[in-house]
Amino acid sequence: MRIIAFGCGDRECAEIFQHFLETISRYFNSTLRAITSLASEFLQLPTSSTPFCPKKKNILGAIDGTHIPAIVPLKEQPAYCNQKGTVSHNVMTVVGFDRIFQFVAVGWEGSASDMCVLRWSMDHEILLCLQVKKYLI
Repeated sequence: MRIIAFGCGDRECAEIFQHFLETISRYFNSTLRAITSLASEFLQLPTSSTPFCPKKKNILGAIDGTHIPAIVPLKEQPAYCNQKGTVSHNVMTVVGFDRIFQFVAVGWEGSASDMCVLRWSMDHEILLCLQVKKYLI
């Protein structure tokens, strides 16, 4: 939870909690799975009363991506190496103007571009014209 809430690195958490990096990574992944399993309780789909952007008509929200540091096996590190040369996951989110997360795509390799994640979501009809369907990756 510390990694998610404060953006702490795995090494920092390993030092704070006095555990191996592998243990920190394993528990981070299990915590992430637990959080995504609760998505249906915490993520709301847009309704007819969902506020739209006041300046632009028919816009439901904003899409953005970020990289979260990751620990992966040595043989998989090249795929997770991002443009800055660090190992990370690429995460894309859609947030409505009511500040509620509408969609979260997690687990993508750091080398995957934001457009790749967006295109995959749209190709698989997870995002369809930004009308969010009830899926969580």
